[in-house]
Amino acid sequence: MDSDATLTRWSKILLLLAAATALQSVAEVFALFLSDGPIVLARDQELWRTSFGELPVFETAAVAVIVLGPQLAWVFVAFQVGKLAVNYRRGNLFDASASRCFLRIGAGLTVMGALDTLAYPALNHLFYWRGISPWLANQSVLAELRLDLIMAGAFFFILGKIMARGAELQDLERFTV
Repeated sequence: MDSDATLTRWSKILLLLAAATALQSVAEVFALFLSDGPIVLARDQELWRTSFGELPVFETAAVAVIVLGPQLAWVFVAFQVGKLAVNYRRGNLFDASASRCFLRIGAGLTVMGALDTLAYPALNHLFYWRGISPWLANQSVLAELRLDLIMAGAFFFILGKIMARGAELQDLERFTV
């Protein structure tokens, strides 16, 4: 089997995985809000619990924004991976479009890591500020730090910069006599 057929097959798999993970992220958010699942904060050995149905409208909207942020960032990343797979299927391997996809994937993963890191503390402070939770839970930002996503984002961003530079050099070489 030649490399173009193999690349096309892998690109199809990549496109399917991107679509599946985007749909899974959207489904998880809908399931969370439709199931009226519990919201639990912990302080020492004491638990505080409520559900989405018990929250006032403003707090429900704020929780939705806090929870949706990382999920929307992931859907954006999956969309960029899908665009990259379509480019690869067309045979566009090292062009400006591919480097932009890598840069956007890196930015999306970094944003997702930052939003994931801040989600628990943001919920904690929101509930305390609005008088819903009787105390601030004692979980620090470091406990939720998503360095894995931030590092992956930095990797893809740097890879995108390298690919952009390679595309520039390729264009310069093409015009050199």
